[in-house]
Amino acid sequence: MKIKVILIAIIIMILGLALGYLMIADESPSNPEDFGGEGDENSIISGNIIKDSENDLGSMADSGGSSDGGSGGNGGGSSGGGGGGNSGSDSGSSENCRESQISYSIQNFTYISECNDEQNGVCVDKNIYCDLDAYNLDSEVDGYFGIGMHVVEEGYQIVDSLSYDFQEIMITNENKKKFQFVFNFQSSGEEGNANKILTCVYTTEKVPKKEICE
Repeated sequence: MKIKVILIAIIIMILGLALGYLMIADESPSNPEDFGGEGDENSIISGNIIKDSENDLGSMADSGGSSDGGSGGNGGGSSGGGGGGNSGSDSGSSENCRESQISYSIQNFTYISECNDEQNGVCVDKNIYCDLDAYNLDSEVDGYFGIGMHVVEEGYQIVDSLSYDFQEIMITNENKKKFQFVFNFQSSGEEGNANKILTCVYTTEKVPKKEICE
């Protein structure tokens, strides 16, 4: 009988201890905020680090995409000469490209002979004015045009030129410039140059060039 009482008492004690432990466990804080601020701050910082790293990767990806697009754009612009590689480009350029004068036009060529002084019906002082317009017809290339102007006696050739002058002028694409020359002749007698019938003959001596590839 005593043994039964002792066993029952032991069982009751064990059950009491178990219930007490469960009650203590139920009273522990279930909200993570009850553990203090340091853990929360670390969690927030960690979250920010992850978020920032994601943003950085996004920026790098965007930058990379933009850079690739820019490179692709630049490559596209220069692909005519170098799309297939440097060696191929150099070879193709030397074989299929050449330099050629740009398109131009010479218009409004005029010359005026003016006697400044006459003695006994003989001109002893004469000016010759020679003008022309040079047109750069190219849509892209600017450059210097050089015009040579010769004064010859009427009926003679440039090889018999009595005077010569040269002018060089920059003309931008699809634009024009006027070349103006003035020559003065002074002489005496009927056979002097000032008394001769003189005219102007021009030569186009310099024209810009550009590379043409076929």
